[in-house]
Amino acid sequence: LKMLKQIALIIFLTVFLSACSGDDEQPPAPVATVDGFPEEDLRPGEFLSAQEEGYAGKACPNLEIQDRFYKSENLVVFGMPGVEDKELQIVATFSEESLADVASTFNLTIHDLRSYRVNPNNPIMICASYQTLGRSTGRLKDYGVQIRNPNQIEYYMRENNYAIYRHVISHEFVHYAQFVISGVKLNSWNIPLWFSEGMAEYLTGGVIATSSSSNPHRNVIQEEGEIYFEWYDEAAMVVKYIAETLGNGKESMLQFLLNMRMYYKKEDGYSTYQEIFALTFIDYDGYPLDYNRLVSEYWERFP
Repeated sequence: LKMLKQIALIIFLTVFLSACSGDDEQPPAPVATVDGFPEEDLRPGEFLSAQEEGYAGKACPNLEIQDRFYKSENLVVFGMPGVEDKELQIVATFSEESLADVASTFNLTIHDLRSYRVNPNNPIMICASYQTLGRSTGRLKDYGVQIRNPNQIEYYMRENNYAIYRHVISHEFVHYAQFVISGVKLNSWNIPLWFSEGMAEYLTGGVIATSSSSNPHRNVIQEEGEIYFEWYDEAAMVVKYIAETLGNGKESMLQFLLNMRMYYKKEDGYSTYQEIFALTFIDYDGYPLDYNRLVSEYWERFP
């Protein structure tokens, strides 16, 4: 009898706990698909032959591309062979949205942002490829963005209507803005990587930039007067501190890039990125920000 009671108790607990766990389970986030993406949400545009554009493929260096591309209001989207037409339209849709958001973050219009380019009338070039999740590409006169095509992105990046994927595209458009506003060639970009990536996360609302959390991934390396991060959230936290405590918030990000433009155009003779930091930001003691001091005091400022 005692054994039967124990068995009954085990069965009861098993059923009870199963019921409880079932009640607590959250439904999985909806996973979007290319075929299921609403046609009415696609950005208007037209399909054209690559031969009609003299700069075709410069967004996809060293990659084979289709002859057919999609042209929307501000950009053209090329694709590697096998990328579907609707994928090009989805990339164009998200890219147009990201371009508008990033321009607005800098308090600019899309026209203003494009005006910093050498050839402002040329559309911005996007490459939908299998090669990389996202990166800036091209030359100074025709910078663009390379982004993985929607059918190739990881399963979790299609949750909540491509929410994370959209964020990646916005992040890459901040890099696009960094290059065109500053006028710096890709191979001449010498701003610390943590500042460049941290700015992209800060301006696009990365988790650390929109919360009061003070506990990002703490994997900081200090070496030869420089700091390195493995995770973007730590870098975004430092950029947020510099922008909002030592600068004028997001406005100072634009000013930083414009000051870089002065330096690279040789208009004012600034010779190092440390001088650009000093020109843009005022430290807590009222003096121009000493970049080396910021690095040496890292753990005091960010305990």
